[in-house]
Amino acid sequence: PAGLLHPEGPGRPERQAAGRARALMRAKARAEATYNKQVKAVAEAAKLDRERAERALLVGICMLCRRLSPQEAHQLVAQLPSMLQPKLEKCLDGPDRNVTAKAIETELASVLGVAAFDFSFVPPQLTFAVADTQYLFTFAVMLFTGLVISTLTARVRVQAEAARERLQALNPEIRI
Repeated sequence: PAGLLHPEGPGRPERQAAGRARALMRAKARAEATYNKQVKAVAEAAKLDRERAERALLVGICMLCRRLSPQEAHQLVAQLPSMLQPKLEKCLDGPDRNVTAKAIETELASVLGVAAFDFSFVPPQLTFAVADTQYLFTFAVMLFTGLVISTLTARVRVQAEAARERLQALNPEIRI
């Protein structure tokens, strides 16, 4: 008959609520213990105080997540202690989109341009040796200028693409 095994009597809902509250408190205590154990392991391995160990743990895991695809980063974070998970929300976007093949190519072109100038025009020619230290300043200025120009060009390229996408979204009939 119904109700014999688990009779519904007065006070039953209150006991259930109290049981759920105790279970939540136990889960929270386990989560804190696991988190503290993880931070302690980092602190001991790196010989850091607790605050720095906690920061190092977060930075390390965040950097790892940035190297993974968003799906892989979510899977990794799901395996970590529950107290770490909210702190890593901002790291789940995946790799940094600013580091593209084009960005690497432009910076490499700047460095190779300075190297080509050194090799071709700075005495002694056809070597990378520099006889006059004045050229070192010239190399630094050339490299700085090349990197600034390539960075500005990349920004303009990104802004132009964003403007193109906004225009396309506003008026799909326009072909750009």
